[in-house]
Amino acid sequence: MLRRFLGVVLGTVCLLVSGCSGETVARSTSTPEPVGSPPSALPTPAKADPDATKNVAWDEQRGRWSVFELYRHGRYVTLEFGVTNLGDDEFGIGSTLSRREAAEDVSGVTVRDPVGKKRYLPATFAGGCYCTSRPYTVGSGQTMYLTATYAAPPKGVEAVDVSVPQVGTFADVPVTAEASPRATLESPPGLPEPVASKVIQAKGGEYSGTEVYVVASVYGIYRRGSHVYVYLGVGLDGTLPYEEAAGSAGLFAASNEAADDPSEGESTGITLVDATRGTAHQVARVAGGKCLCSVDPTLYAYGTTIVAATFAAPATEVEAMDVVLPHIGVFPGVPIRKGALPEPDAPSPLPGSSYDSVSVAEPDGKGAPVKAPVVRVQAKVQPAS
Repeated sequence: MLRRFLGVVLGTVCLLVSGCSGETVARSTSTPEPVGSPPSALPTPAKADPDATKNVAWDEQRGRWSVFELYRHGRYVTLEFGVTNLGDDEFGIGSTLSRREAAEDVSGVTVRDPVGKKRYLPATFAGGCYCTSRPYTVGSGQTMYLTATYAAPPKGVEAVDVSVPQVGTFADVPVTAEASPRATLESPPGLPEPVASKVIQAKGGEYSGTEVYVVASVYGIYRRGSHVYVYLGVGLDGTLPYEEAAGSAGLFAASNEAADDPSEGESTGITLVDATRGTAHQVARVAGGKCLCSVDPTLYAYGTTIVAATFAAPATEVEAMDVVLPHIGVFPGVPIRKGALPEPDAPSPLPGSSYDSVSVAEPDGKGAPVKAPVVRVQAKVQPAS
């Protein structure tokens, strides 16, 4: 019923009511109506007005490309941009914006310093890109938000040119000292307020007039001994009947290029980056190769699913790290906290639904980690005319 609708949101999302893996999610016997308009606090990009826009014919469709912000953090700058489908049919991004063979990411989007004559390429690390990867299909009227991170230009550089393959160049994009304030959503009971939230938006579908948003929030990074733990919340919002649920297999999975990814349902694509030292911390694994991360989280309307993952801890003086999520992008400067790990309160059913307001996606592996990779981030800079 909702399969095609959510396929517009994410190519990897599938409806579990009918089952894409044999699993069944219970449905409410009641049939409540969609509930009003989406909340005004939904975390669209930090800057509501883009710095620059271009309307182009792209993949035989009309799209409006926007650059929202380019801000400094640590040794990097992060670009927030997006595309709105102005046509009647959906179109896919795939590998069109990538400079890496067979990769589906936005690594082909570059930043040029016109004064210093340097071109900056999106940073990468083993098995991934410091950018939005595996971008999904863009439905009619839908806006897809994207991010990419680069080595920071010298501090005196106040504006750069941004080039998007098959779209063109956005000239004189301002480089700001920090990101604009972030909108966040209310946290479930027992969890701290989110550090930041991001949204993936879709419109249309088989429910006339409905809008669906996949919303991800980062609650924090927690240090315990030689490891750190990141806690995320993810769910559906918008004008959607309460009883609908969808699986998110692959939402946080690592790129298919990662040779040690044994399960598409594992959340091994979540990465922590030390933006001061230029290192990427990848998900820890136990003996046998299973990850210490949530597996096959389920999204459902107006509830929150908690997703967690374990990593090698950075040096004790490191107080914040960037959280990089496939499909969704970069959450910069998430603080590292000490003390007890958060525990959501006992879940309660949502009004008019059989679903709990909070669920926890269990880890794939259990036990002591035997492998917690830390790899270098490669941020290339090339001469530019």
